[in-house]
Amino acid sequence: MTISKTITSFSLFFLMASAVIAGDFVEKIKYSNFKDAEKASQYIKIHMESTKFGMLTTGFDGWVKSFGLSGTVKGASILNAVVEFKLNDLDTDNKARDIKMHEDIFETEKYPNLKVKLVGPLTVGKTGQKLKAIFSVRGKNKPSQFTISTSKVGNQIKVIGKGVVKLSKLEIPDPSIFIAKVRDEVDIDFEFLVNE
Repeated sequence: MTISKTITSFSLFFLMASAVIAGDFVEKIKYSNFKDAEKASQYIKIHMESTKFGMLTTGFDGWVKSFGLSGTVKGASILNAVVEFKLNDLDTDNKARDIKMHEDIFETEKYPNLKVKLVGPLTVGKTGQKLKAIFSVRGKNKPSQFTISTSKVGNQIKVIGKGVVKLSKLEIPDPSIFIAKVRDEVDIDFEFLVNE
């Protein structure tokens, strides 16, 4: 076998092997309403709390009705994972609150999307991984962190994560009103499946 044929054969083998051990994924999850998103096994959920008159604390949840996932599965790692959604798809099952949140707080006409990029590889089959995340919101990039666990489910990978972000750190205006003080911390939980 000539040297050129050997190089060609090796290159072809390398390309085929790379295709087997690395695969890009692009997933789109969509629900028609708050209730469907709340019941779903794949979700992004936020939890916020507010205190009225300095005494009575109540909480509420928001669910993202439509979101996209992308990244690359390479061997036992997920690389370049990104989650993105339109902020108008964040639903708290309270129309007045949602309008205030979308229009006044997030200014969705000017900044319609929120994107979160996980920095560094996510090891498949590992629990409690601390991973830096970059939030792109209101035209700025801000760092945060998630705790993430992954497991194999057939030919898919289940990703479960949670974290706490501060509205002030993301430079999101304080949504508090005179009678109710909104807690700065927002709890975020998510779960989804990606194809290998």
